[in-house]
Amino acid sequence: LADGCTKLVSKKSEGRSHTTSLDEKVDYKNNPPISGNHYQIPGDWGLYATQSLKDVQTTHSLEHGHIIITHKGLTQEQSDDLYDQARVNPFHLLVMPRKQNPKTGVYYTAWTKMIHCKQPSKAALQYMIDNWRDQGPELFMEDQQKK
Repeated sequence: LADGCTKLVSKKSEGRSHTTSLDEKVDYKNNPPISGNHYQIPGDWGLYATQSLKDVQTTHSLEHGHIIITHKGLTQEQSDDLYDQARVNPFHLLVMPRKQNPKTGVYYTAWTKMIHCKQPSKAALQYMIDNWRDQGPELFMEDQQKK
């Protein structure tokens, strides 16, 4: 596929229970997580250039229908491209580096859905937005970007 992207991976939900500690260890079957138990407060959507949120936060964001885009090992030019692509339509997107990703490149994730691309992909981003943004099992629209 274009930009070295995989086909969409779709998995069964691993659960939706809330934890009460940001430090609680949750064993996710997928890396990066695409469902599962999570912290009671979701991560704020937005573009995080250097900060990484914890999986227990971003998994709650996925449950709310947000698209989580994590990356590892990008060149500066690729990183700039990724953030520029997300800035075009940033509502309910969370973009951040994630050193725990199993492969270099970009993971585009939604609740129970994932695409991996070797480099930033406008097509993969748009596909995830068109098909999966605000489609989580616990839709929450009253949030505002805090960053």
